[in-house]
Amino acid sequence: MLLTGADLIMTNTYQASVDLFVKHLNLTEEQSYNLIKQSVDLARTAIKRYEDEFPGARE
Repeated sequence: MLLTGADLIMTNTYQASVDLFVKHLNLTEEQSYNLIKQSVDLARTAIKRYEDEFPGARE
């Protein structure tokens, strides 16, 4: 997406919640929180990889 000029990356976690992960996935609260956090970390990794591969492309 960044290659095509996207200005943002969405994590698709807008409806995710710790309570629902606990209830429906039988995760602990900590596991649920970490699952949501991991999606943000993955988006940040994608940005970092893009910036490393195409330095200055977003300026």
